Amino acid sequence: MSIVRLLVGITCALAFAARPTYAQVAAPTTPTGGLFGRQAPRDTAQPSQGLTLQLSGNSGQDRNTDSDGNPLAPNTFGALQSGTISGVDATAIYAMNRGLTTMSSIGRGYANYGSQGVGRIVGASGSLQGNFALSDRNGLVVDSSISYDPAVLFDAFGPVADQIDTGAVPGASPTQGVTDSQWLSLIGTSGLSHRWTTRQQSVVTGTVSRRGPQQGIGFVSTTKGAAARHSWAARERVALDFGYRIDGQDQSTATTTSTFYTQAGDLTLHLDRRISSTRSVRVSLGTGATFVRAPSDVTRADVTFVVPTFSVLARMNLVRTWELAVDARRDITVLRGLSPDVFRADAASVRIAGTPVARLQFDLSAGASRGRSESSDLGSFEMLTAVAQAQFAISRHAAISTSVNHYIHRLRDLATLDPLFPSAFTRSSFRVGVTLWLPVIGRS
Repeated sequence: MSIVRLLVGITCALAFAARPTYAQVAAPTTPTGGLFGRQAPRDTAQPSQGLTLQLSGNSGQDRNTDSDGNPLAPNTFGALQSGTISGVDATAIYAMNRGLTTMSSIGRGYANYGSQGVGRIVGASGSLQGNFALSDRNGLVVDSSISYDPAVLFDAFGPVADQIDTGAVPGASPTQGVTDSQWLSLIGTSGLSHRWTTRQQSVVTGTVSRRGPQQGIGFVSTTKGAAARHSWAARERVALDFGYRIDGQDQSTATTTSTFYTQAGDLTLHLDRRISSTRSVRVSLGTGATFVRAPSDVTRADVTFVVPTFSVLARMNLVRTWELAVDARRDITVLRGLSPDVFRADAASVRIAGTPVARLQFDLSAGASRGRSESSDLGSFEMLTAVAQAQFAISRHAAISTSVNHYIHRLRDLATLDPLFPSAFTRSSFRVGVTLWLPVIGRS
């Protein structure tokens, strides 16, 4: 438990020493009248800061089964947590705005208690993001995070993961607490930005990350990379992004190491249109290509290939209090911690969120991902997740919440897949709980 105490201390320090403009979970951008612990809109030209403590407790049921619907038995990869589940969650949220300098941070700790399988699962996470003005045209960008928790996404959803794995209800992630195989993840990004004109800006960043199991089996993933992006606002509602990145990633165990390298370029077009005073739409269309050099599963000699990539993202304000988001993309990914294979992955997600009535907030999201190994002819995966969530505000600083989650993965013909890890897995769960928001600095 020493590592958990250390992480809890780190996340609390991050939350009080830095700052975030958003809570642990992404919220709809629709107005809520100051409910759900949110602050009223502020004049961004005026300096501001805020600190909020978010506390929640929930209880419900989890059911974990194989492809035939049979309950999964505990194994040495990690005992499954199922049956009646109770959980507690504490999050510290800090945000600061000083003109051209903004910082945000979140520190979170949680614990789940199950009646079957592993009894207790604990975790903690922290994040720090900042934009610091060095001069009128130059800035410093910082983005870092640390987490200690169970996970089964393994990056299979890639960039769409934030949309399908968050929502209105704290701790409602369908992939949280599946096993007691704890993972420690560290990610750090820093860079410089330069504003050439009022319409053009460039950002250059470097990233280092490490993710690995703290006990039991699993690959340790280490990534180092650099990226450059240039943004050009061609017109008032039309913008272009040009991006390039290069990455090297190691997937290693005590006896083996597999390394692959990628270089990727992309061009993204952003279009904004205001349909009425309450309805608007933003569409982003991206295309590019990724060059990969990776070891073959058969010969272990390096093989190279190029994968065309694309992305489509649409955000629509349907009415004043409802938002729809659709995301689809193709890219290269690996199942971090599970297999060193390089996959061509297609992922799509949809999310609708809003406030049907003044005190009720609703959030529904679903995502699917499918990947095929580019370093072998057989390996593939499929994943599906769906989350329905709702919150009812009983006061400005308290709400009753409920969520229903469903998660499925199928892993096929992965030569490096540990036989103890369930290649076919289905998880269904629901939660009912209460959330409190306690403003410490600033008003809400």
